[in-house]
Amino acid sequence: VGIAVDKEGNVYVADAERASIIKLDDDLDADKEFAGLCVRPTGITVRGDTLYIVDTGGHKVVRTDLEGRKTGEFGSHGFAAGEFNYPVSVAARDSVFVIDALNYRVQEFDADGRPLRIIGSQGNVAGRFASPKSVALDSDGDLYVTDALMDNLQIFSPKGDLLLVVGRKGTRNGEFQSPGGIAIDAKDRIYVVETLNKRIQIFQYHR
Repeated sequence: VGIAVDKEGNVYVADAERASIIKLDDDLDADKEFAGLCVRPTGITVRGDTLYIVDTGGHKVVRTDLEGRKTGEFGSHGFAAGEFNYPVSVAARDSVFVIDALNYRVQEFDADGRPLRIIGSQGNVAGRFASPKSVALDSDGDLYVTDALMDNLQIFSPKGDLLLVVGRKGTRNGEFQSPGGIAIDAKDRIYVVETLNKRIQIFQYHR
């Protein structure tokens, strides 16, 4: 369900059905498996020497080192700040951002899991979410969130202010049908996976 790459080129794949993380070396050969950490791992990201794993089934985020040794966790099932209702995606830099899907929001945490900010709420207008799916960060720390029901990509500042809404329902360039996964590379190219259009659209962030 989720994938992340560390600075050495090792690849980490979240296998929800196996309830484990598979680590592949830079030749994509299976290196090891991290099991017993999560009920249903989904979103995953690497920040430095830390792996952040979203446990959708456990309503939490698990932290490990790059060898799969658990270093902490945060969150529980609920609706208050710091609690989750089926989280699905994570992005990290100075802060950790988690898509809290069925609470219809993004939550920001510090590196140790202390809640800092809530972005968005349920709704079908700009700045709110109907079905948030995935989150990514550009080089300026701006936050990108795909919404599968609103068929758009919403961009927020590091402080949580809405900057831009990209896309609408459709099949042409710049339009979406059920956008899901998102990733941003070192050159600020933005890759958006569309489920129903069966394609990946690539955008470029310009300052």
